[in-house]
Amino acid sequence: MKYMPEMILFSAADGGGQGGGGGRDENITISKDEHTALTGKVDSLEKESARSKLLEAENTKKLNELKAEISKITTERDGLRVKFESLQSSVKKSYLDQLSDEHKNIAGQLPTIEGLAEYVKLNAKQPPAGTDSGKPGAGYKDYTSVKWDDMSYDEKEDVRKKRPEMWKKLYKEKFGRNP
Repeated sequence: MKYMPEMILFSAADGGGQGGGGGRDENITISKDEHTALTGKVDSLEKESARSKLLEAENTKKLNELKAEISKITTERDGLRVKFESLQSSVKKSYLDQLSDEHKNIAGQLPTIEGLAEYVKLNAKQPPAGTDSGKPGAGYKDYTSVKWDDMSYDEKEDVRKKRPEMWKKLYKEKFGRNP
């Protein structure tokens, strides 16, 4: 007699099938090795499915984290945009304040702050005619960053006569009291 490997018989009548037989009573016989191979493939597919679901959950979590980060960055960007526009507006206003009314209309049409700065540099308000600014060495000196001790006696007297509020401020900084 021939050697027959162990065989497994599946019958549609025993109720163990999935019902995919189309209604016919068929018996399917496979070898034990084929059965083992098929159950191994089923186990492998189930493990792969579980791994796939785990990766999908991790990817969904990462996606949600990235969406939250995008939202945070977008909010931060919008806040910075508002601050930038405010700063740009105040810089533009300070440049325009240095111009005469007729130059303000022209300068207001310049698209960039850099262009406005150059325009202001060329067209800033000139001191009134008849002042001593035309004389060499004479002119307006900015004393806002100068200390009392850095000025000569003549400079202090000049500031006292021409800019009394600045002189009082410098005096108070030096001596700690009003003059």
